[in-house]
Amino acid sequence: MINIEVIVAREETGYELYNGYWSIFFMQYDLLKKLGIKFKFSISLNVKNLKADIYILSSRVFKKKTDFIDQKHLEMLEIIKSKNKKIIWFDMRDSAGTTQFEVLPYVDLYIKKQFYKDSNTYKQKLYGGRVYSDFYNQKFNIKDQNIYRMKKLDDKYEEKLLLGWNIGVRNFSRTMTNRSLKSVKYIIDIFKTRLNFGLKKKNIRFESHDKYRCFDLVANHGKNISRNTVRFQRELFDKKFRDYFKGNVNVGDKVPIQRYYKTLMNSKVLISLYGWGEICYKEFEATICGCCFIMPDMSNIKTWPNIYQNEKTYLPIKWDLSNLEDIYKKVIRYSDLRINLVKNAQKEIQSVRNEIGYNYFLNIFERIIN
Repeated sequence: MINIEVIVAREETGYELYNGYWSIFFMQYDLLKKLGIKFKFSISLNVKNLKADIYILSSRVFKKKTDFIDQKHLEMLEIIKSKNKKIIWFDMRDSAGTTQFEVLPYVDLYIKKQFYKDSNTYKQKLYGGRVYSDFYNQKFNIKDQNIYRMKKLDDKYEEKLLLGWNIGVRNFSRTMTNRSLKSVKYIIDIFKTRLNFGLKKKNIRFESHDKYRCFDLVANHGKNISRNTVRFQRELFDKKFRDYFKGNVNVGDKVPIQRYYKTLMNSKVLISLYGWGEICYKEFEATICGCCFIMPDMSNIKTWPNIYQNEKTYLPIKWDLSNLEDIYKKVIRYSDLRINLVKNAQKEIQSVRNEIGYNYFLNIFERIIN
């Protein structure tokens, strides 16, 4: 039996544990049992009492005062390593570009929700820590108040990088329920897991796109982002297109969550823009609600489940938004195109819960234990 202890931040022990990012451990309970893995979740790490064989560490546990992981936390990793324990680092940061490579000398694997396809990108200096923030700095001379610092990737550690899974593994049907019902289901999940029952791989209930939808467009974006180069894309959208979209559209700032889901279920197209990272809940929520999405080009990103396949699951927009009007007109004009985009993206999300997902997670957990 291989004992794995997963150390997560306190905020991840609620919804994210049983129905969110970490739900894979429960969803793939039979797979882990077959591999001889016994796991438990903790919200703290005692380096003086290390009983597990493998420690999976969420990066959110390790608070930092600067752009880098604090030295005292690196020393903790060094102690764990000295005890011949395997360390698996889960980088939970939002962007493919915002990395924590300073931990690489101490960990056995470095798992992240998304990476740049070209690993050489991590060996360059990026303004703002992201390829798109660097782009806005170079093209529009947008500058941040504080320079973002990052550790470049050392060639000798590149083999430690492993693509994990993104927020698309969430049980979104639970998110869309009202708060009281969600709480009841959460309590049931706690009892199931404590009795060592795996959570059922319930198929996601998808809405069909080919029903009447009263809104052509939904585009709600908050701009409460402190870094100028990261916020700029949303400001550029407001500047160029706030007054462009007329008629049956829902464009503006963030709205209450239940109203937002209802709007998605009655909209043809979602425009999603980058925030702190490239991937957002919006694209998955729209897909499940039967609404196709268009967004800035994601062809430089690798992630899974991958609903970011150009011309197959979404239509890409240039980062300067210069072709947004043409892309929007195209996707509104052709209903068959929208339906195909939605269906293909829904298949990608559903793959988490079928044989494709089983084999994907089998490969990951075999890498972790071997």
